[in-house]
Amino acid sequence: MVNVAVALLATLAAFGSAGLLGMRAFPERRIYLFAWTGTLAALGLALGTMTAGFAGGFSPALLRLLALFGALLAPFSLALGVVELVARTVQARFAARLIAGSYVVVAVVIILLDPIIGTFGKSLPKVAGHYSSLPKLIVDGGHVFAVVSLVSCVAVTATRGNKRDREATETMLTVAMVALAGVLVVTATRGFLPGPLAPLALGGAVALIWFGTVRVLPGRSHDDEDEEEAEPYDEMANYAGQPPHGRPSGPPPQGPPPQGRPAGGQYPAAQPSFAPPQGVSGALPFPLGQYGRITMYTLHEGHQDAFDRLAAEVTRAVIERDPGTVVYACHAVDNAPLQRIFYQLFRDAAAVENHTRQPHVQRFAGEARAHVAGTNVIELTTTAVKVAPPPDAQRPPHDGQRPPHDAQRPPQDPQRPPYDPQRPPYDAQRPLQDVARPAYDAQRPSHAAQRPAQDPGRPPHDMTGPRPVPDPARLPHDMTGPRPAPPRPNGHPSHPSGGWPRG
Repeated sequence: MVNVAVALLATLAAFGSAGLLGMRAFPERRIYLFAWTGTLAALGLALGTMTAGFAGGFSPALLRLLALFGALLAPFSLALGVVELVARTVQARFAARLIAGSYVVVAVVIILLDPIIGTFGKSLPKVAGHYSSLPKLIVDGGHVFAVVSLVSCVAVTATRGNKRDREATETMLTVAMVALAGVLVVTATRGFLPGPLAPLALGGAVALIWFGTVRVLPGRSHDDEDEEEAEPYDEMANYAGQPPHGRPSGPPPQGPPPQGRPAGGQYPAAQPSFAPPQGVSGALPFPLGQYGRITMYTLHEGHQDAFDRLAAEVTRAVIERDPGTVVYACHAVDNAPLQRIFYQLFRDAAAVENHTRQPHVQRFAGEARAHVAGTNVIELTTTAVKVAPPPDAQRPPHDGQRPPHDAQRPPQDPQRPPYDPQRPPYDAQRPLQDVARPAYDAQRPSHAAQRPAQDPGRPPHDMTGPRPVPDPARLPHDMTGPRPAPPRPNGHPSHPSGGWPRG
């Protein structure tokens, strides 16, 4: 009776946990929630099979149900959920789904069709003792896949946590609890625990899965107690038509900077909402906003792309239709992929109200609700700022005393005749080509073709023969001595005038 009572209580706990988790899994549409819901349901069926077997005796049909749901489906679905929670790449999740799905289909067929041998009683039978070698190998392979997947996910999460990964730190306890639940499931379904210890171990696995899942349910804040709790997303509509946190909507009064914020969120009458720093006189080079707002969104897992598309659409609409919004930027957090931070800077309180009432802002709030688990809103008041002005603001102002560009040009030469629109163009004044010149004849032979051919009887110049021997009697030409005088006509010296000397 103890075995029946323990198995019955564990069965009720498993089915109750599966129902509660399924109610949360369907609205959230998380793969790991669906997988762990299936794990709890499979454990409930396995525990129900144990309850019936302890009460009336086991049979081949009950053994097939125990092997199918307890020894095969429960470990596989548990490991698949952990991989879906820990893996951050599509390739890893797809590989886990493909391996688990294909393996389970083949294993179910073998477990349901393979013959069962041996006799049964009211004691818990071992699954491997009543099947042939092939079903034993199938069950052992499933357990190896589950244990390896769970241990790998625990190691990966611990490594990320040591690197100060916030998401890994938050999910570390959940992964450890689910991994311990997997070890209990494998131990109990392989027949290592006798008597009531097997249903008790499966009941402990159900409790570990439930408490581990509750820690990662969407919408639950994992921050420390001293941090601000996330607001429900529906409360964002309360900001419409109100100055930020009760701040005055008129022009900001001048006074010393605030030393603290009083209780109730109200500012004293002399509290400035925006004032230039002390010692700085004159207006800023371009208008700045008085009121700011930082909105931190916590997204559901897998909804980042859809939320980013909505953020891009509302940003374009704000640029085109919201002149009172000075800055509107959406930021992604590097070490927290589910976090989005909006920074908004408004010109005045009227711009805040006008921005909140815009149709595109209200449409964004309505469509983003399905992707957001919680929000934190921080209202800001600008007291000092340094922002690089736009390029147009950096250009020097126009000097009213400076003459225009056309006034600096010299006047036109008065002697130059004005432009005559009736004057023919330059090409029209050029003489026409000589009409007597014959046109180009394409059939006319070229100049080279009209030259006479070379005399074929003329011997060619011999470049290979011997070189003539110089005359030895001929004196060499002296290039360094004086130049010889030219010969005189008739033996008379020449005269510079070109004539003969007189006398």
